[in-house]
This record gives sequence, structure tokens and C-alpha cells, in this order.
Amino acid sequence: MEKLTGLLLLCLSGFGSAESYFAELDKLFTERPDDEFLFELEDCLKDLRGHWARVSELLECSSGKDFDIELFGRKIFGGLEKYFDENVGTGKITLCDFGRRCYKLWLLFPWNICNDDPFVILCYADEPLDYGDEKQSMELYRRAFDYFKE
Repeated sequence: MEKLTGLLLLCLSGFGSAESYFAELDKLFTERPDDEFLFELEDCLKDLRGHWARVSELLECSSGKDFDIELFGRKIFGGLEKYFDENVGTGKITLCDFGRRCYKLWLLFPWNICNDDPFVILCYADEPLDYGDEKQSMELYRRAFDYFKE
């Protein structure tokens, strides 16, 4: 569920594709066709906001007890780093635009992790840009990307 949630959040915030999310959902549903929650998600068709409403409800109800934060973090920050390298690193988008998207992603995180490292870094890593300090922003993002690496 952690990988699926990560893919959904990356997609909703513009860092990932709906195709990746739905491929993972289809894979999980094929593996566990009796899972009522996965069936509900499959039944939502292509309504990503509906999917997020359902997933976030599940996370809140469970208080994150069975949610592997490390696995989720690896999926989120691995996806962010890939997007960063392919887009900011090549000049397709600015670091400022990346920061705005990261903040939108941070707003979607479950309440029980949004203020923990490295998730909270996405809330403020673009602030040094207001003072022209691109280097510090880059260091913060790199620290976040590296947090869950083995």
C-alpha cells in the first residue's frame, strides 16, 4: 500500500504519471482480488481525487499503524530525485517551480508524518531561494533525497 500511496501522491502533485499509479493498482488487485479496499479503488475508475480521498481516509482511520514510512519515503523521495534530475538538472523547469510543487506535495502528506524529516524539508527547502541562495536549497533537497537511501 505504501508504494501505491507514494505513486498516487507523486501523480497528484505533478511528479509522476497516472499510468504508473494505475499499473501498480492493477498489479496489486490481480495479486489480491478479494481485497475490498483495492476493489473500491478499482471501482473509482480514473478519478485520482476520489482515490486520494479513499486512501487518506484509510490512513487516518488506521493512524498509520501498519503503514511502513520507510518504504513510502523511499518511493516518494526516489520519485522526486528522478524528476529533479530529469527536469531541474536539465533546465526544463526552475528550482523555484520544483519547490512550489514540493510544497503542494507536502500539503498532501498524512498528518502523522508531515512534520518529520525528511518530509518537512519539502515545506521549506525553497525558502532560501527568496534570498538568492540556490545552493542551500539544492543541499536541502539532496539531503531529503538521500534520507531513505541504503
